Amino acid sequence: MLRTTNTVLSESPLLCRVLALSHRVINSSLQIKFAGVQTASKPRQFHTLTRCSSISNTKSQIITRAKDKKGGKGNKGRDRDEEEQEEVEIDFSDMESKMESTIEHLKKEFAVLRTGRASPDLLERIIVKIQGNSTPLIKLSQISVKDPHTLLVNLYDDSVGVLVEEAIRDAGLGVFPSRSGGVITVSLPKPTAEYRQTLAKQASKEAEAAKGSIRRHRKDFGMDLIKKAKLTTDDEKRKEKEVQTITDKYNFLVDSLLAQKTKDISKLG
Repeated sequence: MLRTTNTVLSESPLLCRVLALSHRVINSSLQIKFAGVQTASKPRQFHTLTRCSSISNTKSQIITRAKDKKGGKGNKGRDRDEEEQEEVEIDFSDMESKMESTIEHLKKEFAVLRTGRASPDLLERIIVKIQGNSTPLIKLSQISVKDPHTLLVNLYDDSVGVLVEEAIRDAGLGVFPSRSGGVITVSLPKPTAEYRQTLAKQASKEAEAAKGSIRRHRKDFGMDLIKKAKLTTDDEKRKEKEVQTITDKYNFLVDSLLAQKTKDISKLG
């Protein structure tokens, strides 16, 4: 009976107030009728009120703790969400710098391909083998333009004339060198369909080499950094997408340069 009463009291603070009021009325009646037992009824009244107050306070504390616990859990949840949403930073600037250098190198390679008037740029990058050493032609001679279809190579040392002539002929430029003493005359033939086709193939070869370089930079300075960072699956996918976006941009530049060069070659005549 006592257990049942405690359960009811714990679930209804209002009932506690009603019972307490009832006890006051009963105690007043007892005081009037039995003055001798007045002190005996007071402890019972005090015990009942104390029990109600204690139960009510305990229930209030339980509710407060529950709210605090719920609030704490929510804060931890928010902190966890913020950590999960925090963007992981990886520096891909080295990759972009390498790819940019590849584009600049391709531009220089395309500039060497003859698509118009004779220019010293056509010969400046030729390498001459002298006693096992590789020496740029520009360090061995002065290159000038004689007419729109002829270049002159004035050697600083006549003794290397044969080696220079061979290097120009074997450079794959489709030109015809002829030496007279310390001067080599380089004639540029009138572009034919076959010659234009050769230039177009060479341009495509240079563009493919540039794309190969871009792929290597993507791996070495992009994908490898992502693997080393040990990211979550979602973060890893985001970073891979970022690397691919950068790679696509530079591949597009290669394609654009190749398209323009091919167009220029087709107009030779």
